[in-house]
Amino acid sequence: MNRIVRYFEYGGFGERTGRQLLIKEHTPKPDPARGAQWRLDPDFNAGDEIIKSSSLKEVLASVLKKGHEIVS
Repeated sequence: MNRIVRYFEYGGFGERTGRQLLIKEHTPKPDPARGAQWRLDPDFNAGDEIIKSSSLKEVLASVLKKGHEIVS
């Protein structure tokens, strides 16, 4: 099963940068922006998010194909 998880990018002072990483679980994460870090969103549910946003379908399709997608 290809479970998709989401990470939020946080800057050096704990502020969110506005970028998200959607990635297949157990796939190596790309580097965040300089001085930032990825933090797992434990509440993310891909199915629920698709219902909320139809544009997410294309992003998730890309994640399944390429392994990850960074979204601003």
